[in-house]
Amino acid sequence: MKTLVRIGAFLAMAGLAAAEVTRVDIARRAEIGASGYEKIVGTIHFAVDPQLAGNRVIADMDRAPRNAAGRVEFSADLVIIRPTNPKAGNGAALLEISNRGRRSMITNFNRGAVGDPMTELELGDKFLMREGYTLVWVGWEFDVPRGSADGIARFYREVLGARAALEQHSTAAVASVSAGPEQKLLFRETDAALPDYDNHHIQIYIADFSGPHAALLQRGLITEESNAHQYRFRDIVDPASGKWLYTVEHEVRSLLNPLYARPLINRNPDQSNNAFIRGHDAFRGTC
Repeated sequence: MKTLVRIGAFLAMAGLAAAEVTRVDIARRAEIGASGYEKIVGTIHFAVDPQLAGNRVIADMDRAPRNAAGRVEFSADLVIIRPTNPKAGNGAALLEISNRGRRSMITNFNRGAVGDPMTELELGDKFLMREGYTLVWVGWEFDVPRGSADGIARFYREVLGARAALEQHSTAAVASVSAGPEQKLLFRETDAALPDYDNHHIQIYIADFSGPHAALLQRGLITEESNAHQYRFRDIVDPASGKWLYTVEHEVRSLLNPLYARPLINRNPDQSNNAFIRGHDAFRGTC
């Protein structure tokens, strides 16, 4: 536990906004084959001072509930892959703030096939293991009203055709939605007061583009017909009753969208979404 707390302190210092780690809950841990590494999965709890300048830039920070000490509390998913023998480590942790739930350290550095390894083989060539690094991932999720997670899971499953399930995490129900390789959307129920919707959005690609569009249109949920390969909607509703459950804008794109599977690494800075040309993403230098 002491090692986890030290790692938690490192996580708190990694961002621009100052945060304090108050607790780490471990849900499960297991050795990864005979690699000399173990995988720890849990939840990390934070508290932040809403008066600090670095924290005031966070949307609706002034509206968030505060504890007795005047701090705003929140939590995040935590995954750690570390040496089972601390003496075998190099004393350094690599921290990745997941983009849309994707974990890329194993695939990028170890040439692994998956970002969330369960077996020794899935660790790839184990470059980071040979160097003794500890790997840390912290994820983000949506807080949703109590009693809404089941309906949210059914909405994604029945309306969008996604793989979605209702899970029980600690004391809260969570709608877990598969959003791509190594990616999930998590909607965790809470009793806390939720801030007003602030226009944030997510962008997803779906193979069946027209089917969900028809289902959303029938329910009056389409908010923008962007073009032939993109539309938007905001409200998530119970597919059976139509009751509102949560609001977050979805920018839905088809697999024929020119930006589908766009490279994320070594991107040409001259490329923009408005003037995108397929095949011109790779940055080839200034000569």
